[in-house]
Amino acid sequence: MSTFEKQVPTQTAAEVKQLCVAEATAKLFKAAGKEVPYTVADNTITTVNKAIAANCKVVAAKAP
Repeated sequence: MSTFEKQVPTQTAAEVKQLCVAEATAKLFKAAGKEVPYTVADNTITTVNKAIAANCKVVAAKAP
């Protein structure tokens, strides 16, 4: 799971969500040692102290 918080108000919620998924997939690929197929299991945003915070979870796909 990855949490990405952006304090700049010019960033849209969609952009913050995309950055969260990008960060989570980078961590997944690093842990796996290579790029693997994945599914986004969770991608939500909230506002905390006037900042947009995104929580997302990516899950590696099972091998065929």
